[in-house]
Amino acid sequence: MDNSTLSALAEIRKHLVTQAKFNNQTKNIYPDSYVYAIGKSVHPIFQEDILDNFCDNNEKLALYPFTQIYSISYNQVTEVNLFLNEKRMDKKDIKFKDLEEHYKNIWNVTDIQDCLIKICRYLYLSEAFDKAFWNSLILNHRVEILQINQDFKISEVFPFLNP
Repeated sequence: MDNSTLSALAEIRKHLVTQAKFNNQTKNIYPDSYVYAIGKSVHPIFQEDILDNFCDNNEKLALYPFTQIYSISYNQVTEVNLFLNEKRMDKKDIKFKDLEEHYKNIWNVTDIQDCLIKICRYLYLSEAFDKAFWNSLILNHRVEILQINQDFKISEVFPFLNP
């Protein structure tokens, strides 16, 4: 399948997943973290890990061809998740600025802050760590960082849509 077809299918999927949140009968089909990830082009690692139990890599790609279209990759999301988990397990205090400093020279990303906000937001919505951890991470930061631990609103993904 060529990239333009795949991108078109991914866009259709994004609209279908998002629209499910507006119908009372379907609003709970997809977790908020998944809707956020699809809408922001963050690889939803927690929802797709289910495939690991049932498929090899070729089967996984056939079942889930969208892995290559995310602007924030599986490896990036997994890496941040593991890094934050390591800090939490070592009981080391980490702030968002430390996260930015750590990744700014590792990844070739135009806007490292935006990328990390999206990853952390997805991890927060996936309940990857407790609220105390997230509150500590964003303590004394700029307003844009504070969005990480807010309740999910569909307008984050589609600002022009209001339920």
